[in-house]
Amino acid sequence: MKKSKIMTAVGGILIALGLIGVVWGIQPAKGTETLTIPSGDGYFGYLKISGWLNGHLSGDFSVTSDGIVNFYILDPSQYDEYSYDLQPSDNMKSISASTGEFSVDLPSSGSYYMAIDHGSGYESMTQTVEINFEVTGFDMIFLFGGIVLAAIGAVVSLLGLRVRAKETVDVTAKPTISDVTVFDEKPKPPN
Repeated sequence: MKKSKIMTAVGGILIALGLIGVVWGIQPAKGTETLTIPSGDGYFGYLKISGWLNGHLSGDFSVTSDGIVNFYILDPSQYDEYSYDLQPSDNMKSISASTGEFSVDLPSSGSYYMAIDHGSGYESMTQTVEINFEVTGFDMIFLFGGIVLAAIGAVVSLLGLRVRAKETVDVTAKPTISDVTVFDEKPKPPN
């Protein structure tokens, strides 16, 4: 196989992977998770998500067992404080109910937490909570990675096409019957 064909094929593959990365970087992340909070004081469940540039987190939760829960959306420093004593001094969103909907803007890229603990009076129960969520925004790793891969693929493809143009074809041309002119009679000299 010729070097130019290999380079063009590799470039095409890199372009395709780059485009997949770009699409993945702007596609929303959706999920459904079930968290179980064991009975007793001091137990909680959490779900860590990645926030993206211009991000937004929305969804709903529902206690599938019995009772109410305390649902929080926290940034990393708020989560650190919360995980110490289950009492955040500040949060991005707080709901105490058996079901609820949430919608918050994520101020920057990074990690965020959805944390759930027992509602007042339900500490002696094991509670199960189902969370449906969607994160929108730009995942910069996939977005920039895809752009870089597509650019590298374009360069490799163009180099492959350039190599192909410079490759010389070594074919010795042999005359064929159609290339020969045959005269039946000798030409007559002028009178």
